[in-house]
Amino acid sequence: MDTTKYTLSEIDPSDIDEVFQVMERAYKDDEVWAVVIKDVSLEAIHPWVMGTFAPRWTMADRTVFKITDIASKRIAGWTTLQYPWADRPLSDELKAIALSTDLPPAPEGTNMVAYQRFFESIYATHGFGYDPEKHFHRQGTMIDPDFQKQGLGTALTHHCNAIADKAGVATYVSARPTSIKMFNDNGFVNIGEHDAHLEEFGGLREKSITKACKREPNSA
Repeated sequence: MDTTKYTLSEIDPSDIDEVFQVMERAYKDDEVWAVVIKDVSLEAIHPWVMGTFAPRWTMADRTVFKITDIASKRIAGWTTLQYPWADRPLSDELKAIALSTDLPPAPEGTNMVAYQRFFESIYATHGFGYDPEKHFHRQGTMIDPDFQKQGLGTALTHHCNAIADKAGVATYVSARPTSIKMFNDNGFVNIGEHDAHLEEFGGLREKSITKACKREPNSA
């Protein structure tokens, strides 16, 4: 990352709307997401995203790190690091919300089968040893299309890896096809997968797989 062009910091609470606007732009060409929202009106997507995702992202166990473009002051990309609950305790009520696999409400037009599989992919690591009490977990690495291919995802990963290394704790991530190589190049090992079966919706078979990955502390 060119530090003369970009800065890396934690988000401010006032950033949360822009954070999810970046997510929507970054996800625009994700094959699973595209199937989920294909028939949803454009006006309905952002309010739904804010109502569905933002409350979980602002809980005390998660920190969102952003990269800001100095010239435009836009958020160029971000990632979320979920800390072990042993270090950042949540109430039993919040833990129940965090662990719930109930499908959140969806806007009219949502492909509900694809939506279910999308949420299953988010939790892909849970069947492969991830324990929220003990481990770190990456939750989303979103780079605005205007700023891609500049090493920003790698910079965010290096930052989160350094935190996990200092703590001496493993990190898990559910990685989509576009980010698997970046995570593998930064110490994450594939330990399992979730298959969204996109071919059922006319999608590409190779884009159906979300990899469950794990990185031990101080891995290359």
